[in-house]
Amino acid sequence: MAQSLRRSHSLQLELLEDRRLMAGNVIGGYVFDDLNGNGLRDNNEPAIVNSLLELRNASGAVVGTATSDSSGYYSFNTDNSVNTGLQSQVHVIYFADASTNTIRNQSLNQFNPALGTLQSVEVRVDGRIVSNIKMENLDDDAALVTGNVAGTVLLNGPGFNLNVNITGNAAINQTLGGYDGSADYQGGSGVTLGARTVSGSNTQSLTGASLGAFIGTGSVNLSFLAQASTQASGGGNLQFLSSNLGGGQVTITYKYLNNTALKAGNYTIIQKNQPAGLLDGRESQNGVVIANSFNTDAISVVLGTTDSVTNNFGEYRPASLSGFVYQDTNDNGNREATEKVFANSRITLTGTNDRGASISLTGVSDATGKYLFGNLRPGNYSITQVSLPAGTVAGKITLGTLGGTKGTARNFSGLAVNVGQAGTDYNFGHGLVPPSSNKPGLSKGNLLVSVTTPTTPQVPSPVTPVVPVKPPAPLSKGNLLVTVKPPTTPQVPSPVTPVVPVKPPAPLSKGNLLVTVKPPTTPQVPSPVTPVVPVKPPAPLSKGNLLVTVKNPSTSQIPSPVVVVPAPVSLSKGNLLVSVRR
Repeated sequence: MAQSLRRSHSLQLELLEDRRLMAGNVIGGYVFDDLNGNGLRDNNEPAIVNSLLELRNASGAVVGTATSDSSGYYSFNTDNSVNTGLQSQVHVIYFADASTNTIRNQSLNQFNPALGTLQSVEVRVDGRIVSNIKMENLDDDAALVTGNVAGTVLLNGPGFNLNVNITGNAAINQTLGGYDGSADYQGGSGVTLGARTVSGSNTQSLTGASLGAFIGTGSVNLSFLAQASTQASGGGNLQFLSSNLGGGQVTITYKYLNNTALKAGNYTIIQKNQPAGLLDGRESQNGVVIANSFNTDAISVVLGTTDSVTNNFGEYRPASLSGFVYQDTNDNGNREATEKVFANSRITLTGTNDRGASISLTGVSDATGKYLFGNLRPGNYSITQVSLPAGTVAGKITLGTLGGTKGTARNFSGLAVNVGQAGTDYNFGHGLVPPSSNKPGLSKGNLLVSVTTPTTPQVPSPVTPVVPVKPPAPLSKGNLLVTVKPPTTPQVPSPVTPVVPVKPPAPLSKGNLLVTVKPPTTPQVPSPVTPVVPVKPPAPLSKGNLLVTVKNPSTSQIPSPVVVVPAPVSLSKGNLLVSVRR
């Protein structure tokens, strides 16, 4: 009679609670027009749209890009450097060979949602049954005996029961002799077999709601049970004894998509381009201005378990300083629409901006007389006129709209300029050089030009006029004396020519010495019919000329009706004496 040892067990597993975690945090902030330049985003300050930013991880790799929206807001919530293909995470648990019909438990780590999104769980069991068989033929006659090793492995986990049926191993198929009188499982009637092993496997895939118990940062409990079904048969009376072991390997494969959400760590936000028409301002984080953040366009972020969404980039509107170069006709210091302007006058701007950088710029006035220094950062500046327009003298200068201080060297200083301010009407007025300085004459440093009239009368021909001696042309600097002397013999005037009195010279300009007109010491006998043309006194002399003296003859002059001795032209500054004598 064949004997079989079998036990049956029912496994009951309790489902674990769902420990699903929220994955990923956000890094973000605003790009804005910092109207007051305080580095902080105030409620009334305009948004800057379409500013391009990128996010880099601790190793400097770019993990995301973003642009600011209509409110100026930008954000990063995914790591674009992560592989988006299906990933696998494998866990292997071993159950060593042990007596069958005994439940054994081991734990499995849950799938951490920080890694990604779990798609499925694949469970595979590779089980085995190991049997040691002993048989004794108790019949007197020989008998053919057979033995088969078989069994079942059962794995239970949350949401699944996986069975592996193991059969088909022929442990023995042989003839045992008649009973030898001793049930010792040896001799001619008995047999003792060593370990006979059979194995099998089975796989189950879990999806959908069944995944919940496998997601979290805890563990999943697994129960393992091996049951043997080894059998033997043959003859009428067969004594059968078996001892069975069961064991196996459990492989759990988590199949998932990588979590592209940002993980905790160190990041840097980079503003890739400067918004058009604006200057780089200061950055702030969590409502605090970042020190020395001019011209960095970068904010460092340490991302933990919460979002970081107050990483703000402020931008500045450029400031400017301007004014006009003009002819202040009425010398009132106000530029009027009818007053002439001067182009190509050189103006400089110097100072220090809000970054501590020294600024030195040069410009010229345009066809409208306007000069402009634009695209300025906040700072403290000075404006200086380098040179006067040709033909002008210094006039009044006028402070513009941002105030400051007027200097004696035709400059404005202490111009405190804030974000976006436009300082206008820092104007330079000019007068024209006085007309007398522009008349022809002798240049500075010429020596004396003397025109001497005769000391005795000239007797002109009654029919042939005497052509007057032309005075010398204006002499250049450093020329020597030019003297024109008429004849020393008396002139006999016509008896009918009256004598016209000599008109005194015009007033002399500042710095000229005395001009004296002396009447004759003896009577003049005028002609009754031919007038004597008076000698024209010299034009006013410029500053620094010496004495011009016009003397009438010491003896009676009888003028010719046709002789005119012209006076020399006016002399420039620094010429020596011009004397006209008769």
